Amino acid sequence: MQDRVEKEWLFALLAVLVLAGSIIEEIIVIIVPLSLIVIIVNFIPKRGVFFRFVGKERGSRKIVEFSMGLILLTLLVTFAGMPMNIFVVSAILVGGVYIIEKVMLVRDISPIREVAGFVIGAWFLGAFSQVLSMINGIQIGTSRVVFFAVIGGLLVALVREDWIGKNRTASMLAIALVLWILSLPAFEYLDIIPQQLMFGIGIAGGLGYISWRVGSASITGMLTGIIFSLIVIVFGGFTWFSIMLVFFGVGSLVTRLNYKEKLEMGVAEENEGAREAKNVLANAVIAVICVVGFSMNTQLGISGNIFIFGFAGAIAAAMSDTLSSEIGILFGNTRLITTFSKVEVGTDGGVTVQGSLAGFVGAFFIGLVTSWTLGVGLGGAIVIGIAGVTGMIGDSVLGASLEDKWMSNEGVNFMATLIGAIASIGGAILVGIVLL
Repeated sequence: MQDRVEKEWLFALLAVLVLAGSIIEEIIVIIVPLSLIVIIVNFIPKRGVFFRFVGKERGSRKIVEFSMGLILLTLLVTFAGMPMNIFVVSAILVGGVYIIEKVMLVRDISPIREVAGFVIGAWFLGAFSQVLSMINGIQIGTSRVVFFAVIGGLLVALVREDWIGKNRTASMLAIALVLWILSLPAFEYLDIIPQQLMFGIGIAGGLGYISWRVGSASITGMLTGIIFSLIVIVFGGFTWFSIMLVFFGVGSLVTRLNYKEKLEMGVAEENEGAREAKNVLANAVIAVICVVGFSMNTQLGISGNIFIFGFAGAIAAAMSDTLSSEIGILFGNTRLITTFSKVEVGTDGGVTVQGSLAGFVGAFFIGLVTSWTLGVGLGGAIVIGIAGVTGMIGDSVLGASLEDKWMSNEGVNFMATLIGAIASIGGAILVGIVLL
């Protein structure tokens, strides 16, 4: 174990160089040639003291990936205008936080405590790296430092559980691109007092932990949910978040409704009904994109109402699909939506009268909640409800025709939310609620 920890110090040394560059920008110019040297050296016979730190095969691959990531991020800063603090925090998180991972693995602790310690350590590294950038005169702001550090730490904790985390180049690029996108909205959206931001972090983190504790989400699902919740709270506020919370709450309840019966029928959700990262992404990423788009509506020259209806339509479609699936399978008499022929319960594209009614109610309920929280009016609620039902129907049609052949279940769910968002926006424009 000690040997494994020592090998990680090469990444830490390169990360220190990035930290130095955050204070003295001229140092950044040597990152590319130095990274190229590291990559080239790893393709020559492994001798000498240097390779005792690099390691063999696996270690060599890691340092090559990290060096490639540094090169790509440096190019993005130089030629694409990526903010320096995003470059610094992404490189530091991927390069230095693995030391924390090794330390956490030395101790015999529960997975949730390991993740918590990992995120806290990552947050400290992310915040510290940005504070150094502020010393160099880069205007970031306290709230932005905290926000990017928290999101970055959660992202690192998430990607290390997935295939992206196995590749440091992909990890660094993924984290940097997400943080870069989140840095684009107008400054006032992140220029909130730290106490409000910390309250939002507490709400998102607390609800995420509860979802894991009660078995509604896996650890990756919890992390993804916390990330999405925090983004929605910061860029949309608690009114937007309340709509998403209604979906996640109701969706979790119906997923676990009569779970033993569903399990015996062979149609229960995997992982004892706990939602994983891929499930959360499929159902919520379109809505989150709409929230970020809303915060940029002035910069984009697009009415903010476009994004309100897109957000609500996506959530309504996800709610409608979840209720129709989880309730419909309990009643049987399932028919394929494309031919109306009778099929077994749980067949992709199968629908029931009871499930369809539940989906209808769920979609219009989201419409009413949106009318109450975001003021879209009764007409807007009807548009959102119809859009949600449209997304549910689209999910069934895609499930019957493409699922397991060309698309995964998560891919179909994603398309359903996209259909719901587009239908909601289109309907609002068509009836004159939203003007282009």
